[in-house]
Amino acid sequence: MKSGQTLALSFVFLFFLSSILSLEILLLFLGFSLVLSIGITKDFFVHKQILPVFPFLLLMGIFAGISFYTGNEVAFLFQSRIFLKVLISALILGSLIRFYRPIEMINGILSLGLPPFMNQIFVLSFRYFYSLWQELQISQKALHSRGFLQRPLFQRLFSTGEWMGGFFLHSIDHSEKIYQAMLARGFQGKSKDSSIWNPSYTLLFLTFVAICLLFLLWERRFFHVYYN
Repeated sequence: MKSGQTLALSFVFLFFLSSILSLEILLLFLGFSLVLSIGITKDFFVHKQILPVFPFLLLMGIFAGISFYTGNEVAFLFQSRIFLKVLISALILGSLIRFYRPIEMINGILSLGLPPFMNQIFVLSFRYFYSLWQELQISQKALHSRGFLQRPLFQRLFSTGEWMGGFFLHSIDHSEKIYQAMLARGFQGKSKDSSIWNPSYTLLFLTFVAICLLFLLWERRFFHVYYN
């Protein structure tokens, strides 16, 4: 299957995932995502897929733990849903990014048939993700080479906070340079490849959408959920 076709199905699934409210279903999808991630990447170390969103997951996990400890059930359910949805999304998208080459991902996005301005947003996001991943790997090697793990805990926490602040400030400047480089190379948000929407794939896509809608109706009907 072409990268664009896989991305289209992934976007539908992630949109469908955002509407799920049952923790039981989300945990089921988490297990499915773990198996899918291992199958795609042939790597049991799935933590590599969630590294870019790990700070957010850690923060949300702390909030969920506090809510559970204080007995705030509504807040706990809300924060748990966000935690699981972000984790599942990171596993799926991270696995696809590791499976396809950057040029295949970019061509796949452009072949979806979206308006040029949306193509620019998506392509910049994926291109920036690859650059962000490379920066994370370089920073990790630099910290290890300086004996970061041998330092006292308080010093490590202080250094981590300082590194994260500098990293995100650097990433803002880097993303602007990536966008300007894309424009300088003549990028206009259009694909040179053929569209992915052939009759057989269109039928598969519509069937997948129908299954997601039916599953969502079933989830609303047979599971007791809390609406916030």
